[in-house]
Order: sequence, then structure tokens, then C-alpha cells
Amino acid sequence: YKCCNSLYQKDKFFKTLLDVCIEKVQQKVGIDLRCSLGIEQEKKHRREKNHHLCIFVIEYCLAKYLMAYGVTPSLFIGYSMGEYTAFCMADAISFEDVVYIIAEREKLFLKIENTDMLAVGCHFDEISKYLFGDIEVAVHGGNNFTVVGGTVAQLEKMAAKLEVDGISFKWMNTGCAYHTSHLKKYAKEFESIWGGVTVEKNKIPVLSCTLQKLIKSDILDIEYWCKHLFSTVYFYEQISFLAQNPANVFLEIGPDQFLKSIV
Repeated sequence: YKCCNSLYQKDKFFKTLLDVCIEKVQQKVGIDLRCSLGIEQEKKHRREKNHHLCIFVIEYCLAKYLMAYGVTPSLFIGYSMGEYTAFCMADAISFEDVVYIIAEREKLFLKIENTDMLAVGCHFDEISKYLFGDIEVAVHGGNNFTVVGGTVAQLEKMAAKLEVDGISFKWMNTGCAYHTSHLKKYAKEFESIWGGVTVEKNKIPVLSCTLQKLIKSDILDIEYWCKHLFSTVYFYEQISFLAQNPANVFLEIGPDQFLKSIV
């Protein structure tokens, strides 16, 4: 998460943005992200527990920074958790509410054991022969990138077969099979997290990563976000939709250039 350290040290405006967000996070959920973000030396906070909060804060600050300098988005898309950032930037959910949701979501997922994800170097249409047991496609990533999730035991068998067939793969080490039916049983608990959250109509269109639908100005109910937990992410289809207009310029906002590498 140290990708923004140089900008943080050199740019007073970005430093102010990030400091304000870190303070808001601490006030809302009692978590100090300075160690996790590499701003201060890590002492007691386990970085992996704050993983999604760090990503959200970085995405939010970078987007606010660019928009302040005249970059005006006409549409947002989000890859998995990035959709929370997208709807936050579109003024549908407040920064504080997203922080609360992510923090509570992380607590919920600490209960989950023995599941993980594999990133596989092949098209999602070609991966069906490797799916067995409780393994499911979680992300349609690109021509040579598909993410699957399942129990560790089943994924180990799949990894062995992929290795024999010479297909590249990488363990995601998420500790959780996001965007698969393994999370369905946690939907009710997740729904309760949204009790005090206010959701408004988005002011900037967002292309949903699970519905494959353009949300121009609508209020997405709690059911949408609960299903978001265990629904497939159609990133490939999102990019294909946007690529129909050759005038579109894609700008990736996040802690690395992962999405750029699979487009």
C-alpha cells in the first residue's frame, strides 16, 4: 500500500486529502490506517485485516485528487470492491458509510475458513473442464485471466491439474472465496450491517460489475449489495461495453496497475 507514499510526501494537497480520510476512518471505526498505508512504521495493526479499507481510501483519494485537477468522469466502473468506491464517488453512499460497511464486512469474513481463490491464465469459456466440486468462476477477467473460488482442498486439486496441463495460475491468498455461493450463508448477517446506511441516487452513471447494467440514476437496495457478495464479477463484459465507443479513455484508480494488465 506504499504506492502513494511519494505523492503523499511531495504533494501537500494529496497529503491533506489522505490525512483527512485517515482521520475519518479512525473516528468512524477506530482503525488507524497510517501503519497499513506505510505512512508510519507498523507496530500493532495487522496489515491484511485492513486490506480493503486501504484500497478504498487510496482509490477515493486518488479519484478526488484527479477530479480536483479537472479530470471529469462521465462513468464509473468498479472491479469487485471497487464498486463501493464507484458509488461513493457518484455520491450514492457517503465516505463514512462505506468505511463502516467495509470494516464490518471484514469482521464478518474473519469467520470464514478453508476457502481461497485462484487466478488462472485462461479465458472463462475455457475453464469449465477444470471446475469440479465446489469450485466456481468468480471473475470474468479477460482473454487470459479468470478467477475461481472454492474450498482449499478442491482448489489444490484444480491447481495440480492446471500445472500438468501447463496453464498458469496464482493463489490469491484471500482467505475467502469472494463472489461465489460460499458467501450466500453470510448474506443475512451482511444485510444487518446496512441498517443505518443511507443510499441515494447516484449522480454519475456506474456500470454494475455484477448486473452488467448501466445504473444511470437509481437507488440500489440492500438486496443488490448482499447479492454482490456472491455474484460473479463481469469485468471483461464491462470493458467490452465501454470499448464500443473508441473515444472512451480509461483511467485506472487504485494501488497498482492490475486491471490495466488484463485489459
